[in-house]
Amino acid sequence: MNDLRSFRKLTDREQATNLVQFLTEGGILCKLIEIAPALDSNFGGAEVNIFYEIQIDKSDFEKANRMVESEMEKSVELVEDEHYLVKFTNEELYEILLKPDEWSDFDHKLAAKLLKDRGEEISDHLLHSLRDQRIKDLEKPDEVQKVWIFVGYLFSLLGGLLGTFLGWYFWKSTKTLPDGRKVYSYNKPGRDHGRIIFIIGLIVFSISLILQLSMEI
Repeated sequence: MNDLRSFRKLTDREQATNLVQFLTEGGILCKLIEIAPALDSNFGGAEVNIFYEIQIDKSDFEKANRMVESEMEKSVELVEDEHYLVKFTNEELYEILLKPDEWSDFDHKLAAKLLKDRGEEISDHLLHSLRDQRIKDLEKPDEVQKVWIFVGYLFSLLGGLLGTFLGWYFWKSTKTLPDGRKVYSYNKPGRDHGRIIFIIGLIVFSISLILQLSMEI
């Protein structure tokens, strides 16, 4: 059975489709799914952003990254002076290198090239070091905001399914790192609260359902 993990998330469908085609032609099995999250990662807003997630087998991550990197090296040599990254300052370009997961593969490769052209020392060792550091940063679990813990307990005690959902999300939610590994999205205190919220919500909802059915008999 394939162990599919999130390889890339893109906001442009055409770019996502082209990447799937490129990887497929290279012998990598891909799955493209459209996702419209109802809440952002920190539950801080209600804006819905549709994006396209490309999933591949965990064992193919290294090969896929090499393929994409090689293709981007060819593409950046053809870039024109009108490209928007050309106007970026060195500091802004370094920001792209520090957070490659927030930019496209092309932008990351072009940022490195532009810095080299400006006389900056951008070695493969530096790029790998920055990537490893970024993975360590992303590996750190987030803290669940206290307001959402309160909301989770409140809705669970009221018997609402939202509380149960929030509890499960805080408890079991995971994220995929650029190297294909999965880690928990939230820290242990947040997951512990999530487990308690989920159990409370499940119990209260079950009791409410039983009482409702008994009244109808």
